[in-house]
Amino acid sequence: MWLATGSKTGFKKDSLEIIKDFKIIAYPDKTEYDKWNDTAKFLNTKGFQIECSQLLENIGIDNGGDLVNICTFKD
Repeated sequence: MWLATGSKTGFKKDSLEIIKDFKIIAYPDKTEYDKWNDTAKFLNTKGFQIECSQLLENIGIDNGGDLVNICTFKD
């Protein structure tokens, strides 16, 4: 399942509480990894199971780019 946070500031406990029992892989916007990883570490102390991916940090997309920028959607 893929779920967007709605914005880079949407990655927070209140927004994620409903999926707390799932294993989560977060894909932060490029340049947001450190902030999201710190949040993930904090949330993991509260019972979440979150891994923060560096995928977007390591590919050639513009700063601020997100997962949608690298996906191709077909009808």
